[in-house]
Amino acid sequence: MDRIPAPEDNGLGEVAHRPTAALAYAAVIDPILAAVHRRIAQMCIQAGAEVVLDIGSATGVQCRNLDAAGVHATGLDLSEVMIRWARRHSRASIRYVLGSALDLPFAEGSFDAAVLVLALHEHTESERQTMLHEACRVVRAAGTLVLAEYVVPRHPTRDPAWWIVRTIERIAGGSHYAGFVDFVELGGMIGLLQRSDLTATEEQRLCGGAIGAVRIPIHHRVT
Repeated sequence: MDRIPAPEDNGLGEVAHRPTAALAYAAVIDPILAAVHRRIAQMCIQAGAEVVLDIGSATGVQCRNLDAAGVHATGLDLSEVMIRWARRHSRASIRYVLGSALDLPFAEGSFDAAVLVLALHEHTESERQTMLHEACRVVRAAGTLVLAEYVVPRHPTRDPAWWIVRTIERIAGGSHYAGFVDFVELGGMIGLLQRSDLTATEEQRLCGGAIGAVRIPIHHRVT
C-alpha cells in the first residue's frame, strides 16, 4: 500500500471522546457496518454463546443485535460519551461498562464469547496482542472469540471496497491512521491471526470482501 502523509493527530480514537461523537457514529459508521454487526451476532449464536462481551462497543449497535437474538450482551468502551449514548438507546437488559480493552475488568472465563469488531487495526502491534490476550482470558474454556477486521485484497489499488476503506481511515488520521497503515503492512487480519497463533474455524467476507469475520474456538483457559 502506498503511503499517504497522515493529517494532524485528530483520529477516531480521540474523536470518540467528543460530545458529538456518538451521533456521528450512529449516523455514518453504524449503517455502513450493519451487515457486519448482523453477521457477528449470527456467528455468536451458531457458536452456542449465551453470554457475550463486545469489546469496543461504541454506540452499542453490536450489543443490540446480540440482545435481539436472545443473547446476554455486555459492552465495554473507553469513551464515556459512547457509554452514555449506548445506555440511552439500549434496553435495560444490556450492560455497559467503562473500561480499557488492554486491561478488561472481568474475571477469567466470564463469557461464552468475546467480540472485537474493527477494534484492533487502529492500535500498535503490541496493543493488538494485549487486546487479543485479554479477550481470550475472559472467555471460558471451549468458548469462542469472534473477530471482524480488514482483509487486504490481492490488488488494493484496483479494489473499489478497499478504496473506500482507505479513504475512511485516511480521514480518521492521526494515531488511528498510523495503526491502520501498520496493520495493512503486516498483512491485515490474516497476518494478525498468523502472528497470534489463532486458527479460525469459520470465515465470512463482508463489505465487498474488505472485511473478514472469523470465529475462533478457545480450547483452553488463558491466564
